[in-house]
Amino acid sequence: MIMRLLLVLACCASVARADPGARDRGFQVFAGTLFQNDWITLFDPFYINQERPGLVGLTYERQFAQLGRVEFLAEAQIVGHAGKQEVIEFNGPIVYFRVPFRDLWLSSFAWGIGPSYASRPPKFEKERNGRAQNFLVHWTAEWAFVDHQGRDDREWTIRIHHRSNAYGFAGPHGGSNAIVIGRRWFF
Repeated sequence: MIMRLLLVLACCASVARADPGARDRGFQVFAGTLFQNDWITLFDPFYINQERPGLVGLTYERQFAQLGRVEFLAEAQIVGHAGKQEVIEFNGPIVYFRVPFRDLWLSSFAWGIGPSYASRPPKFEKERNGRAQNFLVHWTAEWAFVDHQGRDDREWTIRIHHRSNAYGFAGPHGGSNAIVIGRRWFF
């Protein structure tokens, strides 16, 4: 039920029209899968251990500051999980967004961190870590790619989607890692 609702929202969002000149607000639809790996081992193709639970997310992002060529954005996420981890996740990272790559195939690199809340302690995180909890820290690393159709109002993204206890800061237990692929529209 959760996944169906998020898929309907994602389809509705994908048909919305964007203003090609504006880049201070945007939304993104993404989907991916969880991994047993720690985040750093996601870069090792011989050690990737993919899990069956999947996730679909929707974000709204808004720029609140710019310092030179660096943009700072706040982002609100709602993420639905299916499979072992039937939860709704809410994340609110403050995102550091780098702009200078827009003339190449890589549009930008972003990194963000903020609070994460799961509607109940996630089963997948409990299996992976022994215990789980609702509140954790969320961080994301994102690579955005230029749209090959020449559209300046949209881009493709690849993200590491990470929930963490932040080395005990958010509590003693929990954490999960996912790789997601998304589509962003600016308006």
